[in-house]
Amino acid sequence: MGKGKPPEDDILRSLRLGKSLVYKWVERPFKPEPGPTLDELDVCETLRAELKSRGISRLYKFQARAMDLISKGRSVVIVAGTGTGKTEAFLIPVLNELCRMPARGVYALVLYPTKALTADQYARWKEYSRGMLGVRVAIYDGDTSESERRRILDNPPQILLSNPDMLHFSLSSMRFRYILRNLRYVILDDIHVYHGVFGAHVAYVLRRLKRVVGRELQFIGASATIKNPGEFASRLFGEPVESVVEAVGRPQPVLHVMVMVRERSRHTEALRIAKNLAERGMKVLIFGEAHRTVELLGLMARRFKLNFHIHRAGLTREERRRVEEMFKRGEISGVISTPTLELGIDIGDLDAVVLDGVPPTYTRYIQRSGRCGRSRPGYVFMVMGEDPISSYYAARPEEYYSREPDELPLDLSNEEIAKHQLLSMILDRPLSRREVEDWMKPLLAELEKEGLIRFSRGRWFATPRSRRVFYSQTIRGVGDQVEIVLRDDRLIGQRELPMAIRELHPEAVYLHGGRIYRVLELELSRKPFRAVVERLPDDYGVYTTPLYLSMPSDLQILEETVAYGTKVYYGRLRIDMEVHGYVRRRAVTGEKLDEVALQRPVRYSFKTRGLYMKLPVEFGWSDMENAEAFHAIEHALIEAAQLVVGAGQTDLGGISFPDGTIIIYDSAKGGSGVSKLLLKRMEKDFQAAYRIVSGCDCEDGCPKCIFSPYCGNNNQILSRRKAAHILSKVISGVRYVYPPEFAVSGSPIV
Repeated sequence: MGKGKPPEDDILRSLRLGKSLVYKWVERPFKPEPGPTLDELDVCETLRAELKSRGISRLYKFQARAMDLISKGRSVVIVAGTGTGKTEAFLIPVLNELCRMPARGVYALVLYPTKALTADQYARWKEYSRGMLGVRVAIYDGDTSESERRRILDNPPQILLSNPDMLHFSLSSMRFRYILRNLRYVILDDIHVYHGVFGAHVAYVLRRLKRVVGRELQFIGASATIKNPGEFASRLFGEPVESVVEAVGRPQPVLHVMVMVRERSRHTEALRIAKNLAERGMKVLIFGEAHRTVELLGLMARRFKLNFHIHRAGLTREERRRVEEMFKRGEISGVISTPTLELGIDIGDLDAVVLDGVPPTYTRYIQRSGRCGRSRPGYVFMVMGEDPISSYYAARPEEYYSREPDELPLDLSNEEIAKHQLLSMILDRPLSRREVEDWMKPLLAELEKEGLIRFSRGRWFATPRSRRVFYSQTIRGVGDQVEIVLRDDRLIGQRELPMAIRELHPEAVYLHGGRIYRVLELELSRKPFRAVVERLPDDYGVYTTPLYLSMPSDLQILEETVAYGTKVYYGRLRIDMEVHGYVRRRAVTGEKLDEVALQRPVRYSFKTRGLYMKLPVEFGWSDMENAEAFHAIEHALIEAAQLVVGAGQTDLGGISFPDGTIIIYDSAKGGSGVSKLLLKRMEKDFQAAYRIVSGCDCEDGCPKCIFSPYCGNNNQILSRRKAAHILSKVISGVRYVYPPEFAVSGSPIV
């Protein structure tokens, strides 16, 4: 493809979209505002020569602004579009300082969200720093060999590239802490990734870093798109960040197309478009939201005879790297990915991105669409199907493309995370009495009771057993991991609880890496938890969805709000989950074949955070009629949460009761902050839910309004019309406020 305007008419004509084409627009290329020339800046000669050799004779205005602030010692957040040079905005001032004043030990610690991204950016740091005497760059992460780690610890580079996971585990090493003795800069690229559970862990890790270094550090954050960057970075870094540098730009034109499927499934249409583009010689990346969606697309792609491979979390690192390299070399035409490839991992230049469904946040749409249109024109097709969010935006496409980046949840009050990070802090260095803050006191008591720490001479020390606990948990989540193994004990992947019991229960058909497996056994009686699986034929045409119940208990209210006169409470609670059966479905169509009961139900309990509310019952209805209404409202509120707070399909779970009780909880163990963010926007959530249930033209419930692919009872006991009736009363301000005591009657429906 040449430079300039995308040949949109030719592409769209070949795709034969017909009435499925809802909306199209071309994002025109434009560059950020130019700034000073290199000769006008105080840049050392070695770096100036390197920049000029790369064709850079002038900086953009935002780059010069960032350079000025960083050189003055200010912590900064840089927000600039993909391909506009935001990396250079922090790389140049850091290298310029090292060029003039070489340091001993690690001077700049640069953290990337993934090892693959670290490896990509290493080449850039190396190229820019070549010729600078005494300035070295190295990677220190899980892929670094033991011999290379020893060399780094013996003779540390000035610039160390790593990731938050490696930093988390390394801070307890005295030798690693020693090489940070002269650390000044801490740089985090793609900071929009650090929200929810992962973000909370990273925020604590950065606080631990400041504690062991023992002096002030200068933080630099960067992102292609983020809402309220200064406020978010301040929460993440644990200190005020007032300097924000922003710029907009797009290197190449990009054609954005919204497609609403009416005659075939969304998955089939996404693959049909991808196949057409691939046959034109284009490199295509398909994004699916959930790992099950991606695996199903991979299965269907083989039947379409598409040379596409799967890339997602849960596959082994070697498998993901192999897919990245094959795509980069052109050995495969495309990749089907979960959000793992949203970031700037180098997979070569892309021509097109196909989105299977609407991304949960507009920020993620920007990230995914930004993967193409860098060195040549790009194409982005968002394929929507029969779900409430697709229906909403198909009627309002201009509203979708005019959205702003979303607010990101970053809640540090998750006790599971705080407890693990407090133990990690004590492993870094014993905790003295004067360091203890109020939030630590109950957690210290728990850790002592569990035998993980001990108190002696005014300090808390870690016990030998604590290291096993420390190394057994990841900062990417808070749930226990279930290892997925073959009969011969060969590890093929992992899945986190509680999601694992819904996908890896005995007899489940599990799609993994484009292959099909049956779960023979789920072992949760001892660690490591394991799911033993066997391979099924590639043409096996069935998959399963779980039937399960959830029961809430032990609600402890922390906050409350009033939305249209209805009290909504937020707090801690316990969820007891039981998978008692499953539905068998045809792989391609999703058609239900039958329901099967498990001989022995699978149970799992976890603590989390969530919302509790009681809505007005209709006294003229039976318990079953009220149950139909509140179950549908629960589905609609969770679906609407994507519009209101950018919640993904599996970020929230829900339970309803015939007495009007509705529980909406964070699916992550301990809580993720999503439901807390939703609490602040409950009126908007009620509004959006009412639009979903009142605006559909179905008889009394369908996939376009209240059916959920994650419903625990196969979308039974639902009524769109009754939900609309109750929600209209709520929005009109009918006051029906229950006392905050947690009490429910009737059977739970999920």
